[in-house]
Amino acid sequence: MTEFGRLLREERLDRELLLGDFAKQLGISPPYLSQIETGKRPVPDGFSDKVAKLFGLSATDANKYERAAAAARTQFLISVDEDADIEDRSLAAQLAESFARLSPKAKAKIRKTLREDERG
Repeated sequence: MTEFGRLLREERLDRELLLGDFAKQLGISPPYLSQIETGKRPVPDGFSDKVAKLFGLSATDANKYERAAAAARTQFLISVDEDADIEDRSLAAQLAESFARLSPKAKAKIRKTLREDERG
């Protein structure tokens, strides 16, 4: 079981929700929810946000779910704008294909660049 699955199941049980009832609220099947809770299926994109809204979680708790979801995932989607030029498309593809092989130093540089970009 992943940390996300543990958090999800614990929250559901604390709220005394049956698996089927919670799955219905999320718009998914009970077997699919069970597989997410047990870590047999990956956490879908946006799923932690959906859970946070449904449960009315605080920003701190929602962040905990988001971090656990990210830790459980092994594949991510890189989106580019429809009007992105070939250099941007090539960069996105190169990053996706080579990420696992990047050194810790290279990843640290990317993190630093992204943090600086977020600040404006």
